[in-house]
Amino acid sequence: MFTEYQNRIVAFIDILGFSQLIKKSLNNQEVFKQISRVLAFIHRTKKETDENSNLVCDKRITIFSDSIIISVLDVENSLLELILDIRYLQQNSVMHGLLLRGGISIGKLIHTEKDIYGPVFIDAYKLESECAIYPRIILHPNILKNIQNKTDDKEYLNTILSYVEKDNNDDFFYLKYLDCVEDFDEEQKEFDYFKLINKQKELIEEGYCL
Repeated sequence: MFTEYQNRIVAFIDILGFSQLIKKSLNNQEVFKQISRVLAFIHRTKKETDENSNLVCDKRITIFSDSIIISVLDVENSLLELILDIRYLQQNSVMHGLLLRGGISIGKLIHTEKDIYGPVFIDAYKLESECAIYPRIILHPNILKNIQNKTDDKEYLNTILSYVEKDNNDDFFYLKYLDCVEDFDEEQKEFDYFKLINKQKELIEEGYCL
């Protein structure tokens, strides 16, 4: 049975350093526990999203190996919801000892429980694997153009722009997540902005951004 493509915004996210942790876990019980905590957090986030997702946005999450794919329908406010979810993932992943890299694009996609494919999926994957380079999540240029063309709500547009920043080295906009701390995972006690910054610095120095 043929399923038609939908216009969706999709994020392809890679968990950096995950392969290194897997290798270390063979002889290190603490690393093994860390992996279990990280996976539990990711699957708990997926469960919460499935239960609380805005039906209009039709948010869907697929997790396989060291990759996370999140997509929403290209409708009003869906980009903002996606951005806020990814910021939450980025902040909490750092505190769990992992960095994320990814790409967000917009276009035609099939995203079901069994399948995920379409031109925009390839675009998002290429943004992550070929363009992002660093532990950051970048936006395809068409995303902001799409929002600007679709809405006259300057407040909404300004809200979107407040969560992104342009990298003058390559002109990509990327999501900001170190500018403030939002809702950490409930298991993460007494985390604050400076702990987040220091934890990211520690991960980069240890080589978890490869």
